[in-house]
Amino acid sequence: MFSWHVNGIFPSGEDGSHINSVTGSEDGQYLATGDDFCLVRLFNDPCVDGSQARAYRAHGEHVTNVKFCGDKLFSTGGYDQSIMQWRIV
Repeated sequence: MFSWHVNGIFPSGEDGSHINSVTGSEDGQYLATGDDFCLVRLFNDPCVDGSQARAYRAHGEHVTNVKFCGDKLFSTGGYDQSIMQWRIV
């Protein structure tokens, strides 16, 4: 279930079904999403409508999950069956 502080993760014109995972950082500063477009997107939290994300491409297929762990973000890919570790600076 999503709440008001993640409204901005959904681009206008999209139905939202392409977002596979959403996670928040432990310090409450960031939100990350993994989507069907092979992207990991990083937003400020709260993420209101019109917010801009930093988008990172590393997976060859859809991103199935994202999870913060300390100052790191982990993402898993679908068909590429890979795990990526991202450092948040």
